[in-house]
Parts: sequence; structure tokens; C-alpha cells
Amino acid sequence: MIFSTINIVLASHSMFLSFILFKRKANTISNRMLGTFFLLLALSFGMSYFVFNTSTINSLIFIKFSMLTLFLGLPLFYLYGKTLLKIPIDKRTVIINFLPFLLLLFYLVYSKKTNLSTPIIRMGGQYYSTPIKLDSFLIIEAATLFCLYYMIRLLYFLHTHQIKIENYFSTTESLNSRWLRIHVTLGLLSSAFFLITNILDLIIIDLNGTVFFVIELSGAAASILFTFTIAYYSYNQKDIASSIDEMNQELEKSENRYLNEIADAPPQYKKQRLDLLTEKRYLKKILDHMKLHKPYLDSDLTLIQLAEELSIPSHHLTMILNLHLKQNYYTFINRYRVEEVCERMKMIEYTKENILTIAFEVGFNSKTTFNTTFKRIIGKTPREYRESLQRIE
Repeated sequence: MIFSTINIVLASHSMFLSFILFKRKANTISNRMLGTFFLLLALSFGMSYFVFNTSTINSLIFIKFSMLTLFLGLPLFYLYGKTLLKIPIDKRTVIINFLPFLLLLFYLVYSKKTNLSTPIIRMGGQYYSTPIKLDSFLIIEAATLFCLYYMIRLLYFLHTHQIKIENYFSTTESLNSRWLRIHVTLGLLSSAFFLITNILDLIIIDLNGTVFFVIELSGAAASILFTFTIAYYSYNQKDIASSIDEMNQELEKSENRYLNEIADAPPQYKKQRLDLLTEKRYLKKILDHMKLHKPYLDSDLTLIQLAEELSIPSHHLTMILNLHLKQNYYTFINRYRVEEVCERMKMIEYTKENILTIAFEVGFNSKTTFNTTFKRIIGKTPREYRESLQRIE
């Protein structure tokens, strides 16, 4: 009875979230993909309801088709992440990602008349006929592995996205996909957990049924929390298309300029670094410019803007920061901002000034980012640092 109720709640919950996301105007494509994913989840939970309210044989049929919705939903969730990050998607990618769903659909339609008059074997605390039990188990495990695969792929894209924006923007709050990385990581861990659980279910035949009850109940609670929070963050995610498009266009222009510059160079030198003397000259030019002109005070300062001020190609600027200072652009700029905050805290005119006000004046536009960056660089919170200055005085 309790699992029937849980599945009704989950199905209704997913349907509601799907409706909300379809109504959202911003990030239309990505939100509709996520909304469709939730719609498929609702269908899957609805089928799970029948698993607990029909005969054994029919239950297994519903289990299979419930897994089928996951083979359709997981590629949608993966494509949702890519569209949210404005990563181009071609038709070939779409076809390849939905091919497993089509293959499974063909198999389920073809195998629907499988002979069921065979010995009974235990699975998940219940007893099923051998052929249905075996292919149901394999489909469930395949769905779990499918989920692991997509979570890993999406984590990779999220990681490369973060590296890319931190090499271009000095402020990344509105572009940050940390919330999605956390959810995908949880999805990855959950998939690994259920894979191990299902294997234990197969080989440890005397395991108490209470364990599976607790697992199912925990999974239901996690599903409610997961779907609600990811829908909430997705609904409130700002449309980052213009910023990402601007970044891609500027980086492409910079790359084209670079290719034009080296077009007449001998092939063996085209992909080599600059000579050490030029790199050191560029490094000195960068550091002098930061000290004299303080461009970091502009909260919207981008890599391209700084490169133009320095008259240094943006790819060379990135290379100098990475190789000589061991920093990406985001860390490089925000380190200067933190140092500026520290300097101002030492000045008499700033002794009574609110710390956050100072932070905003030097280019930060988020309290969380400021506190986190300050703690990482200085080793103390802003308040602790100010108190240490007062003790010295």
C-alpha cells in the first residue's frame, strides 16, 4: 500500500513540475526538454504503481516499460544540460542518443509473447518466472548503467563549461552551473548505489526484505527532493545565451586573428609557444597594467577587454596566466580584487566602512563569491582579517 501511495505522489509531483517548466518563458528549449523529462518520469512512476497492484507477470511487463521511459528520458536530460549551457547539438548526436531507446522498444514489442511457464526464481524479495526475471533484471541494470553513462558525460561537459567561462569572465555568478553539477553528481552516486543494490539482490538471496523496503523508501524521498530542487533551480536560471554567444564570438574572432597572424609562418612553428623573452615581456606588461590602471575594478571585465587594453592576443594572455602564474583568468582577476579589499581595510577612511560595500566597489558583485574567494586566498574570512588588523593596531 505504501509504495502505491509513494508512486502516485511521485507521478503527480513530476506532472506538476513538468507543467510549471513548460510555462517558463526564459531558457525555453532547455526548460521544455526538462519538462518532457519530468513527464516521462511521471509515466514511469505511474507504471511503478501498477507493479505493486497487478499480478507478478504483469508487474514485470510494467517494470520493463517503466525502464523504457528512462531510456527515452535520460538522453533528454543530457540534451537539456547541453542546451542550458548553449552547447551546439547536431542531428547525428540526437539520433545516436535515442538509438538505445528504439532498440529496447523493438525488443519489448518483439518479446511480449515470451513463454512464461518456467520455474520460479526470486528477485527483490519476490518470485518470478526465469526468462522474464532474467531479461527484466538485465533491462534494469542496463538502465542503471545508461544513467551512469549520461551522468558522467554531462559532468564532463559541465566541467569544461566551467573552465571555459573562468578563462573568459571575471564574474561568473549568473553563468555558474554549480547547482546542476551537484544534482548530476548525486544522480551519478545514486545510480552507482542502485547498481550495487540490484547486484546484491541477485546474489544474496537470503537478504531481509526490510532492507529493500528501506532502499525503496529512501529512493522515493531522494526522487522527490531531486526533481523538486532541479526544477526550482532550472526555473530560476537566468538566460545565459547572450553572454555565452558573446564569449564564443569573441574567442572565435581572436582565434581567427591569431590564425591570420601565423598564416605565413613555417609549419613547424605554428603551434609552438612564444619565445621566453616575449612571454616575460608580456607578463611584465600585464602585471604593470594591473598595478597602474586597476582594470579589475570593473565587475564586468572580460578576457577580451583586458587583452584589448594590453594589445595582447587573448590566447596569449590566457597562456601567460596559465603557464607563468598558474592561474585561470577568473582567479587572476579576483585575486587582485581581494588584495584591493585588504589594502582598503588598512586605510583609515575605510575602518568603519561595511566590508561588503568595499567588496562591491572593487569589482565583486556577489557576497558568496567574495567570501569564498577571500577565504581561499587569504586563509581567513573578511571579518577575521579585519579583526586581526584591529588587534595589530
